[in-house]
Amino acid sequence: MWRRHAGLLAAIVLFVSFAHATTTSVNSLGGGDGSERCAQGATCAGGAYGGAFSLISLFEKDLGLAAGSITRVDDDFDKLWTNTVTNGGQVQALARYASDNSRLGYDAGAGFVPVTSTLANKKVLVNHSASWFGDTHPSDLMTTADSWLTLPLAAGAPFAFVLEDLTMNYRITSNPGPGVGSTGYANSGLSALDYMVSFRVPDTMPHYFVAWEDRNPLLANTGDHDYNDFVAEVRFANPIPEPETYAMLLAGIGMIGFVARRRKRMLSASRA
Repeated sequence: MWRRHAGLLAAIVLFVSFAHATTTSVNSLGGGDGSERCAQGATCAGGAYGGAFSLISLFEKDLGLAAGSITRVDDDFDKLWTNTVTNGGQVQALARYASDNSRLGYDAGAGFVPVTSTLANKKVLVNHSASWFGDTHPSDLMTTADSWLTLPLAAGAPFAFVLEDLTMNYRITSNPGPGVGSTGYANSGLSALDYMVSFRVPDTMPHYFVAWEDRNPLLANTGDHDYNDFVAEVRFANPIPEPETYAMLLAGIGMIGFVARRRKRMLSASRA
């Protein structure tokens, strides 16, 4: 039965994906006017950084990937995360284009736990030499070895990423609610405002970049929505789809069963 209806199952999975496809708009002008490096796209659109490689483009080049290989994650799916290996999740801070000092941590249900340190402003940490990239702003690029930090959580245990703005003294969660890591933060309950966007790296292991907008949620907006304020790389951890996504998939599987039973009854009736 499953082979006969594999096409239908694939169609249902695609339907679930498209039904949930949500990607927050990212400003192509860093800083809102091109005064900072943009987060995504091949190159930045204009201003002082016009023609410079975006952060994602730099990371693709640094990892030896083709342009366009790193893709956006559906914003409905990146609110909660989980390690794929117990105590094996890893994170490292890579870029900052913001006046505020921030650091990244997590909340697995017991409050904020800091993980990374802060970064210097207008800097991107890369493995290759600055001249290797051929970027228009090579002074932004700092050559350094990877410095992975551990997420000390059990595999399967849900957690939210949390950005702590040390300059303005507030914290923003990737999961404004409900659920794990959703309470006690500046954006708690403000689900309409998305302060973190995620990008998936095509790799044999779970591998992502998470990019933050650090503006104070009390202002009821996401500032210049350029998502370059703090960017980190994540490995051996995956986003957890929302429960309603599973519900839609289960409903689709139920539909397959219904169609199969109906077809069987019709075949039996035609033979009678």
